[in-house]
Amino acid sequence: MSYSQPEVRELSSGYKFEHPQSEITIRLDRQGRWLSYRCGASFYRRCMGGDVVCGKGEIPLHRSDKVLLVGKIATTLDQWSQSWKGCKRVKSVLQTASGLDFNYYNHQAALYRAVYPEGVPILPPDRYGDLVVQPVTGCPNRACTFCAFYKDKPYKMLPSDRFAQHLLGVQTLLGGQCLIKDGLFIGSANAMALSQRRLMAYLQQIHSCFDPFKRGIAAFADPDFSAPRNTAQWQELANAGVTRLVIGLETGWGALRGRLGKSADLTRVCRAVHDYKRAGISVGITVLAGASEPGYQQENVQRTAAFIKALGLERKDIVYLSPLESANVDRSLRVQELRLMKKHLSICSDAQIVPYQMQRFRYYC
Repeated sequence: MSYSQPEVRELSSGYKFEHPQSEITIRLDRQGRWLSYRCGASFYRRCMGGDVVCGKGEIPLHRSDKVLLVGKIATTLDQWSQSWKGCKRVKSVLQTASGLDFNYYNHQAALYRAVYPEGVPILPPDRYGDLVVQPVTGCPNRACTFCAFYKDKPYKMLPSDRFAQHLLGVQTLLGGQCLIKDGLFIGSANAMALSQRRLMAYLQQIHSCFDPFKRGIAAFADPDFSAPRNTAQWQELANAGVTRLVIGLETGWGALRGRLGKSADLTRVCRAVHDYKRAGISVGITVLAGASEPGYQQENVQRTAAFIKALGLERKDIVYLSPLESANVDRSLRVQELRLMKKHLSICSDAQIVPYQMQRFRYYC
């Protein structure tokens, strides 16, 4: 392998080093921590929780493989730093990066677990790159039959002093990465269950720690377990930077929705969407494909499409279409319903239709 000087490109997140001769590409953040590594056809990414995944990222590497990979990355960076001629700042980053060993990344993973005791279970696909803060953890419902994230996680709120510590921990963990995040996501399953007074207090704490986010603030919202708010209060949240709220509709067929562990009465969902949009807050709606029983796919699709059409969604709104990953759901039926749902939703709504594969989510560095 040749260790001649690689090409470098400065990114908002840090640096991208490419070495065509060896087919190696490494991305580093501004603290010198590796974010991704490509060697030939193999591609690896580092997750905030300490996992390292290859390819599509469904199976994390074993510990021994992580040790070898981190050592290989450090060795390559050390060779590059020794041969580096040019910008001293870049050379300094390479030198720092080459000294970060497996124990350092283990420490980072432990810090992540301390800052995010629940982890970051799931985010909407357009918010994967957000800075995540968690004034609340868990879910006030926990009855959804399909949920793989919150069933064993009761809803808990942090007192203001502990939330302040959490925000400080986020800043310590991410360092300069906080500055390049263009959006913030308030976890966990339903930030709107908080009272207006408490939520506004949390937002004030967030704004005292971070500059405004270009894409604003987003959160999950379950209208059946949310605090009551009037028009002025929704506008107050919009003025405080809330730009998108994401509702887990799953289906527009009330009876089926009830069997999935959510309210069969869709009145609150409809009212909430109109409240959000009246305040200028865009809407995200998640829909499951494969939730209906055999022989009822067409009815589920039609009822769901009709309900979403009635919401009057715009282009800035999003419908997240997610296949229901379950051993009890026939894959061919799931694929069939997914195609039908996408076709009908594209016709009946101006909203963007975005694929949402929840089981593949990773909170990458």
